[in-house]
Amino acid sequence: MILIWIFLALGPLVLFGLLAATSTGSPRLAAMRALLWFALASLIGAEGLGAFAAISPTTIRVYWLTIAVASAGLLAFRLRRGHGFCPAKPPRLLCSAPYGLWITVILIITLFIAVTVVPNNWDSMTYHLPRIEHWLQNGSLAFYPIHEHQQNDFGPLTEIIMLQWRAITGGDRLATLVQWLAMAGSLMGVALITSRFEGRPRAQLLAMLFCATLPIAILQSTSTKNNYVVTFFFICFIERVIVARKTFEPVP
Repeated sequence: MILIWIFLALGPLVLFGLLAATSTGSPRLAAMRALLWFALASLIGAEGLGAFAAISPTTIRVYWLTIAVASAGLLAFRLRRGHGFCPAKPPRLLCSAPYGLWITVILIITLFIAVTVVPNNWDSMTYHLPRIEHWLQNGSLAFYPIHEHQQNDFGPLTEIIMLQWRAITGGDRLATLVQWLAMAGSLMGVALITSRFEGRPRAQLLAMLFCATLPIAILQSTSTKNNYVVTFFFICFIERVIVARKTFEPVP
C-alpha cells in the first residue's frame, strides 16, 4: 500500500514534467516548470481545502488523484495533437569531463540521505514539521495558539508541499525530498542562466558544480528547512527576467 501512496505523491510531479516537456524545447526548463507547477498545485489545494477546514489525508489524496487524472488526460490530448517531447540531450561534456560525474555523484548521495534519514535537525523538530501536524489536526492553515511563534510567523509554502506528501503517505519520509528537488532545480536553473549569457557547456557544468559543492547547500538539500526552496524560486525569477529582457529588448 505504501508504494501506491508514494506513486500518488510523486506521480503528479512526473506528469507535470512530461506536460512541460511538450511545451518547451529545453529539458531543464521543463523540469523547472514542473517543480513550479507542483508547488502552485500544492498551494491551491491546501488553501482551497483549508478554507473549508477540510485538510485531511483523505481529501488531499482525492485532490491529487484528480490532478493526476486531469494531467494524464491533458498529456494524452497534447500527444494526440502532435506535441512531442523535447529532446533530452545532455551537455556534450557531461560524459567526457569529470564535472558531470561529480555533480551526479553529489545528487545521488544527497538523494540517498534525503530518503533514508529521518529529519532530525533543531528547526525541523521545533517548527517546520510540527506546523504540518497542526494543520492536519485543525483541518486548515489558520493560525493557532502555540508557544513557538515561528510556526505561525514564517512563510509556509515549503511546509505546504511537505503537507501533501505527509498526508498521502502517512509519514515524513518524503519531507526532505522537497529541499533535494529544490537543489536539483536550482542547479538546472544556474546552468540555464549561464547559457543565457552565452556560456558554453563547460561553463554551465562548472556553474552547476560550484553550486552543488557549497557545504551549506549540501546540508540544506538533506533537511526539511526551506532555504533551498527560496533559492530555487529566486533562481527561476532571475532566469525569467533575463529571458524577458532579451525578448523585449529594442532592436538597434
